[in-house]
Amino acid sequence: MTEENGRSPWSWVAWGCGGCLALSGLVIAVLSVGGYMAYRTFQREMRDPTARTEKAKRLLGTDSLPEGYLAVVTLSVPFLFDTVILADEPLDEDGELAESTERLFIYVDAIRGDRNWQRYTSGEADPSEILQGQGIRLRGREEIGGGELKLDGCRIDHVSHRGNLIVQHRAFDGITTFLLIRCEGDTKLRVGVWINPDPLAETPVAEADFAGTNADPDEIRSFVSLFDFCAG
Repeated sequence: MTEENGRSPWSWVAWGCGGCLALSGLVIAVLSVGGYMAYRTFQREMRDPTARTEKAKRLLGTDSLPEGYLAVVTLSVPFLFDTVILADEPLDEDGELAESTERLFIYVDAIRGDRNWQRYTSGEADPSEILQGQGIRLRGREEIGGGELKLDGCRIDHVSHRGNLIVQHRAFDGITTFLLIRCEGDTKLRVGVWINPDPLAETPVAEADFAGTNADPDEIRSFVSLFDFCAG
């Protein structure tokens, strides 16, 4: 993907940074150099699927990506955040998420974070208040459920919703599971968003059996166990 026909990396920066980071004058000064390097690295990775895949694996702490997923975006801005986007389809010729994309995993690892994410996953905050700042809108939502997972050195709070999710300008209808990942002795913000189709869309939430979907705690555990989020 080139500058001329691809998505500008700064649109991905705007999404990844969202409302979770407050930039100081010092950071802006640092980004005058670091940001340019991030831009050039982004361009190289978007032209080179192998480099993009290797970086995604490194940022996610895994030797291989989940079956059926491609690394479509990797973006690192020094002293701010790293972002990985996995999808079941490559980006289209304009650098956008393809219309045929059904499954998506978005991971953001930020130096500093908004504590409202913790309020959201604990059910104390309306997700719309928090997600809009990340460039994500959730409409017509129905909460399916949530819980907590404990892995080695890691605690993951998860909440699943059924509804319409908009990432940038692309709408997804299905099940969205939000992950708040906390590593021992670490204050960084690590957030995951896992989007899959809803095979029971016509069945009321109260009557649906979500076993085998990305709202199933066993499936969530199986998926996140593929990664070592705290390795980086």
